[in-house]
Amino acid sequence: MGREVCGGQGAELILLHVHAARGSETLALGALDAAQIEEAERRIAGPSFDKARAAIGHATAARTLVSIGDPAEEIVALARRERASLIVMGSRGLSPVRELLLGSVSEKVIRHAHCAVTVVR
Repeated sequence: MGREVCGGQGAELILLHVHAARGSETLALGALDAAQIEEAERRIAGPSFDKARAAIGHATAARTLVSIGDPAEEIVALARRERASLIVMGSRGLSPVRELLLGSVSEKVIRHAHCAVTVVR
């Protein structure tokens, strides 16, 4: 899937994991040094990156990034910074009631992204 998404044209694939940290988690991160924060990010994001690599094929090169914040805002901001032409993201499948109350990350990204967005299940 990775080559098809990137078009085989030398496009770069970036895997982004956004951790929506609660206030107390954010405060706890402030007490860590850079190496400890990087290790915590790797531990948190590792399973997500493993699943993504399995889905796209391990032979497809991808840069991995971890961010902490509002997932939709972080995805849209990265896409703008990197001048992305396509965002591909998973759908967590919230129930209609939860999605209505909480808002859908994919819906927010679709609404605010400057480029095409593909949502996969």
